[in-house]
Amino acid sequence: MKKFKRLISLLLVLCMVLSVVPAMNIASAAEANADLWVDPVNGNDTNDGTTEQTALKTIDAAKTKAAALSANGNVVVILKAGTYDATETIQFGAAESGKNGNTITYRAEAGETVLISGGEQLDGWTLHDAAH
Repeated sequence: MKKFKRLISLLLVLCMVLSVVPAMNIASAAEANADLWVDPVNGNDTNDGTTEQTALKTIDAAKTKAAALSANGNVVVILKAGTYDATETIQFGAAESGKNGNTITYRAEAGETVLISGGEQLDGWTLHDAAH
């Protein structure tokens, strides 16, 4: 009976260890297969965006490129510091959420501040009535 309990305990431990192995594969699959860089100051939408030096300029360009790349793996879009002026509404639909079970993640570069602005600066206006 003692050997039987030891065998059952060993089998349970083995099952627990083997159940972690697929989780490790899932975790590594969620890592990025491709990074896309976006830089509102030095980027250019004719670049490929695959390095910091060849960064894209706009989120719209990154959105299109990331959607295509996601067919082959997970994509992380890294936004460099600065203000991204949105002249139109930025929309994310099913096509921009990843393909074939892969993901697209947008994030600021570590330690940097990103501002997405949809506002327009107004110049040449004067206050008509300070009381109201």
